[in-house]
Amino acid sequence: MILTSVALPLFLAAAPPAAAPLTALEPLLGHWTADADPKSPGATGWSTFEKEAQGNAVVRKNHAEYPATKDRPASVHDDVMILFSEAGHLRADYVDNEGHAIHYAVSAEGANRLVLISDQQAPGPRFRLTYAWPSKDKLDLTFEIAAPGAPDQFKPYISARLSRTPGK
Repeated sequence: MILTSVALPLFLAAAPPAAAPLTALEPLLGHWTADADPKSPGATGWSTFEKEAQGNAVVRKNHAEYPATKDRPASVHDDVMILFSEAGHLRADYVDNEGHAIHYAVSAEGANRLVLISDQQAPGPRFRLTYAWPSKDKLDLTFEIAAPGAPDQFKPYISARLSRTPGK
């Protein structure tokens, strides 16, 4: 079947909505500000989670600033991730200002935990990003890396607590 540019919107409009699996992301929606971390003095950041594509995707934007230390210059990290449903399963695609691209399988573990595990890509590392929200206004983030050759042996790389930013 060949779809013309006129028929394509009609075909796509008939597709069932993918929003149901995205309900697990509802508690994340909004603007979040990183709490001060005594282990990383001066580091600041924020994340936003917003529905897009008429509720069929959630886009996370993330920004972090790290002050200079004796070991490294100051730096800024920006990334964007789109979370979506594909064939009834949650997926996510991530890109950042450093040229990284990560494709994740996403699973909701209980009512307050979301785990993203990167697809296996030999020979590189694997990544696991976990969000847990102990309350509606607190969000814990843990980003872990598993070295090549040990794809299931994740080690913590970044952890942060974020607080919901009122009014945003």
